This record gives sequence, structure tokens and C-alpha cells, in this order.
Amino acid sequence: MLRINFLGHVHGVRAVLPALRRAGGGSVIGVASVEGVRAAPLHAPYTASKFALRGFYDCLRIELAQEGAPIAALTDALLSLRRIGSRSFRNTLPDNGTDNVDSTVDEPGQVHGSHPGKVVRGRAFTKLFGTLPRPGDLLTAAVSRRHG
Repeated sequence: MLRINFLGHVHGVRAVLPALRRAGGGSVIGVASVEGVRAAPLHAPYTASKFALRGFYDCLRIELAQEGAPIAALTDALLSLRRIGSRSFRNTLPDNGTDNVDSTVDEPGQVHGSHPGKVVRGRAFTKLFGTLPRPGDLLTAAVSRRHG
């Protein structure tokens, strides 16, 4: 569980940060879970991985802000929007029993899912929210300047 849910993000971020720095900035999109904030009974491994993930992205966000990198944690901004937040993660479809964690699935796969609701696509949205400073980023930068 930790290898997939936590270390997968860590390795992904380590791979993408050099490219974002070379590009002059961008956004890292990390998807966690409400269980990274509130534990659920009988979900200890999953909850622990999501708590770790939340801590990782909080630290990453602070470190990038302190270094002045033009790279942002976009998830916070997206999930604060009511239509995109927790309501959009509800799924009424039955589980098809297919699992691709430990082995491949005998189907071609697809790039886009079958989410029935509104899907946000396009660079304009990402550019807008990826460049706007958030209150936490502004506060971190102010504290960093004062102590730097």
C-alpha cells in the first residue's frame, strides 16, 4: 500500500521536478484522499499511506516556496472549488472486479475515463490556478524573507 500510494507519488515528483524547473515552472497535481485527514476504521494501511502523502506534499509545497520555485501544489486550489471537490469523487458504478495493481489487464486501456460529470481540461485553467499565489504560499514567502 505504501509503495503504490506514497512512494509512487514521491518517485513521480522526483522525476517531474527537473522538467518543471527547465520549463520555468508549472504545477504538480497530487491526488490524495479524505483519509489523509481523517482515519477510517479497518483502513489502517490505506489511511497511513494517505497521511504520509499529505505530509509529503505539505513539505514539498513549503520547500518549493522557500526556494522561490515557480512550481505549485494545484490540488488544494482545485478541491476548494465546490463542484470539483469531494462531490465529484462519488461513484455510483459497481466494481467490475478488475485490478491492475499487481498484473496487467487484458484490455487496451484508455487515456480518458468515463466520468459522467464535468471534466476540467485545458491549459488555460491550469495556467490560471498554477500561477496564482495562495495565502499559505504568501505567508511562507513572507516568513522566509524575514528569516532569510
